This record gives sequence, structure tokens and C-alpha cells, in this order.
Amino acid sequence: MAAEPDDLEARQRQALRRTRAVATGLLLTMAAIVIGTGLVAEPTVWTSLAHAAAEAGVVGGLADWFAVTALFRRPLGLPIPHTAIVPRNKNRIGEGLGAFLERHFLTNELLSGKLRAFDAAQRLATWLSEPDNSTMAADQVVRMLPYAVAALDDAELRAFTAKALGMRLRDIDAAPVLALALRLLTAGGYHGAVLDRALKLGREFLDRNASEIEQAAAEGPRRRWWIPAAVNKRIARAILNGLGEVLDELQSADSVMRRRALDAVTTLADELAISPEYRAKIETAKRDLLDRPEMQQWLGSAWDQIRDAVLGDVTADPDYARAGLANVLTSAGQSLLADDGIRARLNASIEHAVLSVVPWRGELARFVADVVHRWDEKVLVQRMELALGADLQYVRFTGTLVGAAVGCVLYLLELALREPVIANVWQRMLP
Repeated sequence: MAAEPDDLEARQRQALRRTRAVATGLLLTMAAIVIGTGLVAEPTVWTSLAHAAAEAGVVGGLADWFAVTALFRRPLGLPIPHTAIVPRNKNRIGEGLGAFLERHFLTNELLSGKLRAFDAAQRLATWLSEPDNSTMAADQVVRMLPYAVAALDDAELRAFTAKALGMRLRDIDAAPVLALALRLLTAGGYHGAVLDRALKLGREFLDRNASEIEQAAAEGPRRRWWIPAAVNKRIARAILNGLGEVLDELQSADSVMRRRALDAVTTLADELAISPEYRAKIETAKRDLLDRPEMQQWLGSAWDQIRDAVLGDVTADPDYARAGLANVLTSAGQSLLADDGIRARLNASIEHAVLSVVPWRGELARFVADVVHRWDEKVLVQRMELALGADLQYVRFTGTLVGAAVGCVLYLLELALREPVIANVWQRMLP
């Protein structure tokens, strides 16, 4: 891809050299004819005709050479007025390009028509649906991804991720979301399974830490000095046994306590959906949680997790990542190709994105003018001469030939007027 501009420039240079050589060669040929026919001792009508045609051809060729050269530079380096037109009017050219883009290119009607005729979604779907194209795109992505990610500033991205996620979470009304989650749990009976899991974890915690809890109750700093340690231990053991019995009761499928706990979950879901008080409490708790530094740090770590996951897959097995991404792109292209509605929405989104630039077309026009203003004059002349020079050299070529043709006509007219018969007829036509 990078070689295409160089190839185009090479072809332009070759065409410019070729047409310039032809035009210059024709001009030199005419000059040689002028010199050769002027040296003839006894010129005939034909040699005189050739001499007149060649003279006019030289004049026409030189005039067009001067005109073509004056566009880009001063002919022979002489300070002739109104020459070197392109470099002297560089700023005006930039302003003209910007005005052309603003008035005749960046308009809603033109862009909309071109975009609809182009049908970007159809073209993209067709291109991606070909496995070779998807493989090529996936290969480029996998190859560039590590360098692109490495070039990013992790600290700034962590801060941006934390800020973006925090803003999104603040905009979300948490109470209805929690209510919906609880209703889904209760509708499917999953809240019972969640309760059982929580009770099992609680029971395991009590069993595993019973001795430490009893010891802490017996020797802790808050125990009363007048109560013996053995009594504190016994009280702690009784409390633990009571908690264990409560947990066992909650795990019993037929217990009243379990039914009340499950009903409380259902009631909580309803309250979260309709109660302003619950909603306010949830929002306050959510904001307090998001404002905590630990939460901000955790949100920012999402970028690290995303980066490590992406780079880990690419680095560990690039061939697998490339094949997987290619399959995803091919499937996306085929799905897009088969769904007219999605393609229509994608085209509408592209059109909306492009047309959103139109209100700033004045800024774009000024940007183009400013870019041209900063161009180096020599570079501008070289680029424009490469783009237009070959065709302009044909002007020299045709100017030489037209001049020669005009010289022939003028010589023949002069010759006809000098003949006696034609001269008499010419005199009779005069008043």
C-alpha cells in the first residue's frame, strides 16, 4: 500500500519527461527547417512554404513554452511580470480550494446522494464475508495491536476508564436494576439457591472459627473483669449454637423462618421498584461507594484487565487469535449481508456521522487554506507540475503545429494575392 504514491509519482515524472521531449523536439525541428530553408540559394514555392510554416511553428511553440513555463516559474529566471503564477498565488489557490470544498462538495444533498449510492454497509459486508479478506484484516489487527496498545499511556487510560465507568454507573438508576434482578431470581426460584449457598458459607465459617470466637470472647479487651473466662466461653458457645440453629432452620425447606426470608426477598424487590425511599437510599449508597478511592482504583483497573486479556491472547498464540478474529469478521460480514435492516441502520449511522461534519465545513475550508498556505512553494510547484505538466506539454506540441498550419495559410494567401490574375480579381472586388 505504501508504494502506490511512489509508483504514481514515477509514472507522472515519466509522462512529463516524454511529452516535454516531444514538444521540445518538435520545436527544434521547426527551427532546423527555418535555418535549412533559409540557406537555400534559389527557393521554390515549396521551400518558401516550408520556411513560412516553420517560422510560424517556432513562434507558436515559443509562445506556448513561455505560457506553460510562466505558470510554474519565471522563464529563463527573468523577472517578467505575471509569471510564476502558481507560487505567487499559493494562498489564493488554497482559499479557492477551501471555498470549492465548502460550496460545491460538502453539502447535505451531495453527500447524502453519494453515500446512498455508495452503500457502504453492502460493500463492507461483501468484503468481510470473503474469508481471504477477513483473514487479511485480522492479520493486520493482530500485528498492529501490541504496538498500538504499547503506545498508549496506561495512567491516562486508567483515569479515563475510571471516570467513564463512574459516570455511567452514576447515570444508572440502581434501584430498578436491583428490583429486576431480584424478580428474576424469585421468578425462577434461584433466590432459594442463593440463600442456601449463603447459609452454607455462613455455617462453614462458624464451624471453622468457633474456637477462635470463643477464645476471643473469653480473653478479649471488652470482657468484664468480674465475669470468669469460662463463663464468657460458655456464653459465646451458646450464641454460636443459637446462630447454627438459626442457619439450620433457614436451610430447612419446610421451616416458617425460611418462607419468611424468601418472602422478604420478594417484598424487597417490589419495594425497590416502587418506593422512593428505597430508591433514595440505594442512590445514596451507590454514590458513596463510587466516591471511595478503593472503588475508583478498582474501576481504573478495568483497563489493565482488558489490556492484559487482549495482549495475553495475542502474545500467547497469535495464530489462534488471528484465526478467531478472522472467523468473527467473516461471520459478521455474512450476518450483515443477510440482514437488510441492519445494513440500512448501519448506512443511516454512517450518513449521520458524515453529515455531522457538514456544519463545520467552514472550518474545514479554512483548514485546507491554512495547509496550502504552509506548503513550501517549491514542493507545491513540483507536485502541480507533475500532476498537470504532461498535459500542458501537449499545449506546446499543438501550439507548434497550429502555428505551422497558420503560417502555411498566410503564405498561401500572400502568394495568391501576388499572382496577376488573382490580383486583378482582387482589385475588381475593391470599391
